[in-house]
Amino acid sequence: MVGPAGYENILNIIGFNYRLTEIQAAVAIEQFKKLEAINRARIGFVNWLNERLSQFDFLEIMDGRKDCVSTYYTYPILFRPDVAGVHVEEFRTALNTEGMYFARGYKPLYEQPIYQRRMLFKHGYPFGAPENQGNIANYKPGACPMAEALRDEVLISEHIRLPNTLEDFQDIVKAVEKISGVF
Repeated sequence: MVGPAGYENILNIIGFNYRLTEIQAAVAIEQFKKLEAINRARIGFVNWLNERLSQFDFLEIMDGRKDCVSTYYTYPILFRPDVAGVHVEEFRTALNTEGMYFARGYKPLYEQPIYQRRMLFKHGYPFGAPENQGNIANYKPGACPMAEALRDEVLISEHIRLPNTLEDFQDIVKAVEKISGVF
């Protein structure tokens, strides 16, 4: 809790704050030399997974834009509960039980506490600042129905990367096959 106002400290949820030391910067410079190879591996893993997971009608592979190259920091899959006959959370839990860590989609930014409370600093700043009085922003549920639907129906893996190998991704496909036979 912050002081006598009685509200919790929400300063650290505004965004990421990256401050690198000289040593971290030196390591990063060396790591950047590997970036192309790392990205090629990620893209290869995703292409392999997409080919195999597209056989499941309850999973929708999210193709990227044709004029862009995604390096897949995360691997999103749209889950179709109406086709699977099971809720996305039940499927995600089953995947995780098989050792395949998948998370749910991201909460839309406007659902974060600073937007819902319209307060970041004292006196409701910046939302209550005189220069913002004319702004009418909608932070209510339903403001962005597509973002909310994706949050509810997308499964995300952050493990599509080295040092994982093709065998690790074969395990994902095997887990989906096993689980789909149960539902």
